[in-house]
Amino acid sequence: MSASGGLECLQVEKGRSFYDFQYNTRLVKLTIVHFQLLSRVELEQLA
Repeated sequence: MSASGGLECLQVEKGRSFYDFQYNTRLVKLTIVHFQLLSRVELEQLA
């Protein structure tokens, strides 16, 4: 394998992991908001 080919592969991997990171961060934020809404609804039902 040539050195340039390896470098290209490395850049693709870097880009993919960055995309995955952004996707996961968005997923976590949505999950937190979802749980906040759920707990709020439960509190209102208890009150």
